[in-house]
Amino acid sequence: MKGELSQEDFFFIVEQFKMSCKYTYEVMEDKKFIVEVWTAKQNSFIQLTRMYEFTPENIEVIESSERKKLLNEMLNDAVDIEDYEEAALLRDMINDI
Repeated sequence: MKGELSQEDFFFIVEQFKMSCKYTYEVMEDKKFIVEVWTAKQNSFIQLTRMYEFTPENIEVIESSERKKLLNEMLNDAVDIEDYEEAALLRDMINDI
């Protein structure tokens, strides 16, 4: 099934299938987006994906250990492309966890 779900339906499915979440990010049109991929524990073919713009407020809702992994991934990528200003901001966010 593809399409949009209400928040209520989304969390109902997550609970019913005992799904776990992995976080990553994507860059589209110079904006960063957090990507959540929820996978059912008993059947990895059952997945939900949602995306939302990366902001300091949005990143705060992610569990601290997962947030740190995601920010470290973003930091490594920022250093690789020599975006040191972004890298410094990400480093500060990591240090605040």
